[in-house]
Amino acid sequence: MKSFLVLALLTTHALACSVPVFRYGLEHWAPDAYQVTVFKAGPLTDAEHALLGKLSPGSHTNASTQIVDLNTATAEQKELWSKAGQPGLLVMPPVASPTKQPVWTAPSLTAESVAMIQESPLRKDIAQRLAEGDSAVWLLLESGDKAADDAAAKALEGYLTRAAETMELPKLDDQDIKNGLVSVPDEGLRLTFPMLRLRRDDPSEAFLVRCLLATEPDLKDLKAPMVFPIFGRGRVLYSLVGRGITMENVTHAASFLLGSCSCQIKEQNPGVDLLMSADWKTLLKVDVLADDVLPSAEEILNRKPVLVPIPERPATAVEEPAPAGVTGFPLLTIAVLSLLVFGIGWRLMLRRS
Repeated sequence: MKSFLVLALLTTHALACSVPVFRYGLEHWAPDAYQVTVFKAGPLTDAEHALLGKLSPGSHTNASTQIVDLNTATAEQKELWSKAGQPGLLVMPPVASPTKQPVWTAPSLTAESVAMIQESPLRKDIAQRLAEGDSAVWLLLESGDKAADDAAAKALEGYLTRAAETMELPKLDDQDIKNGLVSVPDEGLRLTFPMLRLRRDDPSEAFLVRCLLATEPDLKDLKAPMVFPIFGRGRVLYSLVGRGITMENVTHAASFLLGSCSCQIKEQNPGVDLLMSADWKTLLKVDVLADDVLPSAEEILNRKPVLVPIPERPATAVEEPAPAGVTGFPLLTIAVLSLLVFGIGWRLMLRRS
């Protein structure tokens, strides 16, 4: 009986809940940490330690820090330092990111370099909009070609307006609200898609630009306008580039974000987190539950399983080869297998009762 309950609990994570992806991510998915490394020959000063402390987990910044003394560094650490251009400060993307190249480097650890990493006006604005309930912020990274950027912005604005007018949010299941999967009722959800624009040469947003271009391996080599749907706690779904900014592709991305969450395990969903400084619990103004809070066995047994597969990423038309796609096939396979396990366990329990 105990083994059956364990299987049942695990199975619920492969089943869909009624909470839309954007809201589930906002309330339950902690952002992945970026690795910030300080390279210096000798120990840090007290002032430098204090500066580095501003990027610690207690600062509500999704970053982890380490100090490498070049006098005692390993061969691997020295190789990383050398390949990065011998910086004093190096930022690497989260482990789960598809790119493994440095996101940002600076000559030394200074108040200015820490401030650049930690926060920027646009990231603060995005965090506030998401916390207040916007379904997703659609960020247009401009190419520098005014005509192309204006055309992309006009088209995107039209696509988003149409999507917001024609699409609907899923109806929340009372049991999901009771189980703590969402902290707001149906009327607390908002279907809103604000668009923001970002110049590539904006000095105050240089770190954000580098983060965006690091979400996929080959974006840094592309020069066309790019659109990044950002949801949850600053998670980029994927990019739409150049001619790939179409109504079809915008609708595809919006459908995933508004759809019922098909898998509550963050790592099995598409996207890469941005580095942001935000106290999400305070911003949300709700006492969100931890990821490991599960419903009771009785609630699980009374629940009707529903499968909602994560859609594949659409082909993105660009002037150059499009970034690699994202597929949801493994999730559907896991869900089907989990249902089989659930059914077998249920029949065994009935036989024993």
